Amino acid sequence: MPVNGRISSAATFALTQCFDFARHLASNEKGNKRLSVTLVLASFEVMEFAKLFGRLQPRTLFLIDGLGAMLTAGLLLGLLGNFEGFFGVPRQQLYILAAIAGIFALYSLTCYVVSPANWKLFLKMIAFANLAYCVFTLVMVFFFSGDVTAWGMAYFVGEAMIVGGLVFWELRMAFRPRTA
Repeated sequence: MPVNGRISSAATFALTQCFDFARHLASNEKGNKRLSVTLVLASFEVMEFAKLFGRLQPRTLFLIDGLGAMLTAGLLLGLLGNFEGFFGVPRQQLYILAAIAGIFALYSLTCYVVSPANWKLFLKMIAFANLAYCVFTLVMVFFFSGDVTAWGMAYFVGEAMIVGGLVFWELRMAFRPRTA
């Protein structure tokens, strides 16, 4: 199997696991079937939206990644940080996640502006960093699962699905063979 096929299969598997995790988390919320249906439908919407990414240029992926990381940092600091009780995640953890997102935003936007000649390496680096961020976030949510509310679960699982979709397209583009 070519490298591109292995990465594509691995990314598809990772997205599938995120969707399954979303369904599992939502189904464990007592009396909240609406959240479960919403998360499952959102996962399908992410997949449809992800099809659009196939036509993007690498530079545009850096821009999308950077703006998304800025949005994440802003939401974590501005919204979730001010409503700790509503989402159920300790403020210190949100600040850590926001700092990581801020660093990723700086990296991706710098790559967008500079347009490095070896863009595949830089795209792989941010893709694997984003994947690590998703894993770290989901582990954190699992660790605080007793305190995290349904809204907190919905936010973090939704964020993991969106970032997972972005990782899929970043890796797909980074491992795509050069055409003559």
